[in-house]
Amino acid sequence: MGDATETLRADIGEVDFMLNDGSPLPALDVLKLVAPALRPGAVVVTDNVGVFKADYRDYIAYVRDPRHGFASMTMPFRSGAEYSVRLPARPG
Repeated sequence: MGDATETLRADIGEVDFMLNDGSPLPALDVLKLVAPALRPGAVVVTDNVGVFKADYRDYIAYVRDPRHGFASMTMPFRSGAEYSVRLPARPG
């Protein structure tokens, strides 16, 4: 147990699935730490984005910007969950 922004600085190997279900404010920082380890096709699910829309505004903008290598949408569950897939790296 601990602060994810600290514990995830270690080499975590390759990641196929990430559940980002902590406090909304560090969610983007946590994703950015894990992103280099996400394999193409890896799934990231971030819970409660519909309940805390303002707190997740930057996170949602990031994963929906194609320059960051994700395809993403909010799944229509009661609290909203963002479902993001890591895209293959674009050449050059």
